[in-house]
Amino acid sequence: MVYHKVGDTVRIGCKLGYSNAIGKDFSGAKCLCSMGNCAFALNNAAYRCVRDTTAAIPVWQGGNFNYVKGVYDNFFIMKARIMNLMSVEKWEWDQYDHVTNEFAISPEFWTSAKFTLFVFCPFDVTQGGLNSDGIINFPDFYSSEHSADGKLWSFLSREPTVLDKIVCSGGVCDSGNHYFKGYVGWSPNVNERGPMDIATDDFTCEIGILPEHRPNAIADLVTNFEAFAGGNFDKMTNYLRSAPFKVSEL
Repeated sequence: MVYHKVGDTVRIGCKLGYSNAIGKDFSGAKCLCSMGNCAFALNNAAYRCVRDTTAAIPVWQGGNFNYVKGVYDNFFIMKARIMNLMSVEKWEWDQYDHVTNEFAISPEFWTSAKFTLFVFCPFDVTQGGLNSDGIINFPDFYSSEHSADGKLWSFLSREPTVLDKIVCSGGVCDSGNHYFKGYVGWSPNVNERGPMDIATDDFTCEIGILPEHRPNAIADLVTNFEAFAGGNFDKMTNYLRSAPFKVSEL
């Protein structure tokens, strides 16, 4: 048993299956006492955890292996790497509850599983296209939602698209890589293309997934996360695996 003194501060965070609602992984909590009763009080009263059955942060997989294969005035072509969640229990950067959802680490599940693809770009995709009507299009997926600020997009898998590849060595198996072509709108104005100079083979938009079709996933995030109030997803940067840009740069 651990005892604390009045005024002690501890660091708290959300357990697996929950994500913080304000874009900060941790909050301090101070031990306060009154009339002989003691309790920890949050230093940041707004800090809270949202259960993933209510609204789930995608399992982000990084952007270092998503390559730009062609650059044009109003869009670029991206080769996106996507992995299943067989190895999710080894990934320290996400909050996905692989204990409760143990099916997600089974290779058999991924031979036929439906899933939702998420793409986060550090710029407003809708400023691209022919008439500032830009979109993201992945031909192997059904289009689903996009955020009001044009930065977060979702897609639903369609037959025969599955994430069934695994890589085994020495009796240990991990998630394998799948690659899909996507077309990403962006503004012809270079000052509206986000904080990075995107060119062929550069880092670009982040890719994430969640098992099953989730056609309301982005709307649920807006409703339940203060970080995304009003459909502004700049703070999604704080949930990514290893973003090379900061919220203040978007």
